Amino acid sequence: MTTAPDMTAVGAQIGAMTTELKLPTVRRLYRRVARDVAAHGGDYEAYLLAVLREEVTERNLHRIERRIKEARFPQVKLLGDLDFGAAPMPPQPQILHLAECDYVREGRNVIALGNSGTGKTHVATGLGVAACQRGLRVRFYPVVTLASELEAAREEHQLHRYLARFGRWDLVILDELGYLPLGKAGGELLFQAISERHEHGSLIITSNLPFEQWTEVFHSERLTASLLDRLTDQATILAMNGPSFRLRRTLAAIGQPPAATEASAP
Repeated sequence: MTTAPDMTAVGAQIGAMTTELKLPTVRRLYRRVARDVAAHGGDYEAYLLAVLREEVTERNLHRIERRIKEARFPQVKLLGDLDFGAAPMPPQPQILHLAECDYVREGRNVIALGNSGTGKTHVATGLGVAACQRGLRVRFYPVVTLASELEAAREEHQLHRYLARFGRWDLVILDELGYLPLGKAGGELLFQAISERHEHGSLIITSNLPFEQWTEVFHSERLTASLLDRLTDQATILAMNGPSFRLRRTLAAIGQPPAATEASAP
């Protein structure tokens, strides 16, 4: 006569083994998955596949969460929240194609140019989140923050190490280039950092300045020309000049159409 297994002891052993093997999802869900598989007439192999699939799915979700946290986005913004029908938003097919991240694998750049409030940071962040979802390592920097960190690293004689780390991200997002002035030293360090990534990793850059005004950031026509030559080679340029989304939302909230503001302007 076969003795029925002590299910309490079996459960304890499964808990111990899944802990040792670092399979927390299997430990949490193995009973529920067993019931689901049995209800559909599945066999042992179907059960094993189902419980391992749950483990892999949860690990992928946690990996994406870690990637997004590591990126240090000021706010997590998704491409699905964009209003592609509103000017000056780029065409939806173009942005969704970029979200596939071929440009990252090919080491190409994306540069979004336009005045304030037109959705450049939202697009850049959304593309960054899409890259995280594909397992890529992403880092978001406001340009003034990066310049400050570079200056601090130089003062601490850690610039070489900082630039080495900077060059290892799969994708770096530099937001708001030109919004706030950088000193000559900051501009030169920023040039050095961007150059470090040339042919090693991709950049997304947002700026309110047209290319011809980037000398205001780098304080040298020679450096600016050299940098633009590298950055724009096979890059995707998103032209996003147009009315501010934020201003339109504010005016709509108070019941004032944008045209009224334009008409009252001197």
